Amino acid sequence: MITFVSIVDCGNEPKSAFATVLISLIDVNDNAPVFDSLSYTFDIEEATPAFTMVGAVSATDADSLDTNIYYSLTSQSTEFSIDPDTGVIVSLMRLDREDNSRYKGSMWESPKDTVFCADEMCSSSII
Repeated sequence: MITFVSIVDCGNEPKSAFATVLISLIDVNDNAPVFDSLSYTFDIEEATPAFTMVGAVSATDADSLDTNIYYSLTSQSTEFSIDPDTGVIVSLMRLDREDNSRYKGSMWESPKDTVFCADEMCSSSII
């Protein structure tokens, strides 16, 4: 926002001056990130090699465009990992449908260095 300010002294012959003032509004981190979907479902074939991409989750933050979002699983997993920067989920081992045909877990999304809990669910089916 641009505004003008004037000053006037109280002399016998008043003098004045004008200045331009620029006021910038700085965004603060007052919005929690939001997943693009309330739930995600991914299918992966059994016996697929470890470190195969299962799927990706995505979130947005209404704060400034330079807000980085950090993704993490809410519980320790030996089967899956999520890239904290991209939201890409990969398998950490070869999965066997006869051992477990469905995995379900929740994820967190937060601006870097700030933790917000999210109840959105993600499930994977082994086919």
